[in-house]
Amino acid sequence: LTFSVHVGDIQKVQTTLCAESGYERASSLLQQGPLPTLVVPGDNDYYDCPDREESFRLFMKHFGSFEQHWHKNDYERLGIERSEENPELFVFYKGGILFIGIHLINAPVDKEAIDSWDARMKMNKEWVARNVELYFEKFEVRGVIILGHALRSPRTRPFFLSAANYFVNITHREKLPVVYLHGDGHKWDVDTKLSHQLHWKNYYDIQVDQGGLADPVIVDIAPQVKGKVKALKATNDMQLILAKGLIRIDRQRGLYKDPKVFDT
Repeated sequence: LTFSVHVGDIQKVQTTLCAESGYERASSLLQQGPLPTLVVPGDNDYYDCPDREESFRLFMKHFGSFEQHWHKNDYERLGIERSEENPELFVFYKGGILFIGIHLINAPVDKEAIDSWDARMKMNKEWVARNVELYFEKFEVRGVIILGHALRSPRTRPFFLSAANYFVNITHREKLPVVYLHGDGHKWDVDTKLSHQLHWKNYYDIQVDQGGLADPVIVDIAPQVKGKVKALKATNDMQLILAKGLIRIDRQRGLYKDPKVFDT
């Protein structure tokens, strides 16, 4: 294992009231982990807070470049790049896989100005588009993993349709796996609806369990030896194999028998 990613909602608004102490406590807990960690924003991290602007500032203060809490030899070798304009967005290339972190939340229509929603959607679309084009030109990309918070909904659907434009019916890309790993729904789910609708058979939408209810998932990437993929296999029913063994997603023990949901 070389890094970890938290897919948003590092706090419960009703518990912390978005006080800075809540961000500090979550940061302290995550820093106890052994691996460089990146955090994408969820709605509970700022959007649902009493003061969104101040809460987003606190989120960025404590998690904007969170990987730098670890030794630079650990995080610098990942080659993490962040957007200058929107540093919550990140991208890096590891083991032939392009990892893209986005800022996608499910905001109700009546709780945010449409201009604000449209700007965030545009930001995410352009971040994915730019980095897909850039990294595919520079490297041999074997697959793409997009890391975000929101599940797919009628409001977020345009983002996924935009991403699909860079893979579907493009000869040298359409066979590559694209995985969207996210939280938001708080229950393990593998959603294949968009894949079927767009005839995008190598797209996988995977929602992870809520923290405190289950172990973090482990994502393994198959090594490539002399140009050939040494395919991974499932060793138990908690492991999901994607793209003919290129990617293995391990739920470890699955849901805990006696889950503890933390209030931070």
